[in-house]
Amino acid sequence: MRIPALLAALTGGFLLFAQPSGSSETLAMRIVPGTTASAPAAVAVFATVANHEENRALRVVAESADYYRSSQMELNGERAARTSQFVFRDLPVGDYEITVILGGARGQRAVTSRAFFVTGPLGR
Repeated sequence: MRIPALLAALTGGFLLFAQPSGSSETLAMRIVPGTTASAPAAVAVFATVANHEENRALRVVAESADYYRSSQMELNGERAARTSQFVFRDLPVGDYEITVILGGARGQRAVTSRAFFVTGPLGR
């Protein structure tokens, strides 16, 4: 699943929120170190969700033209931790789209995405 990087470019911030229509559920993402890192990059993605009985899984994807990595964890509904951390290590040079997907008992509940850049020794 590829989410357009345009969404990330339009937000211009470090914290993104996604709210599915007809729901009060909120999904937020924070990336450390921000928007850019030097290769091989270590990137921490913090995903925050409001506790809800339908929450079943969080999936985080780091994707570029030449690279794909994802990680997923189960959520235990209302008893799940509000914030979860995912770390991607040794990301090579590239323009990435980082996407967080909140899954529920009836399918996808919310998605948020943003751009992240890994530069080489000379800035590219």
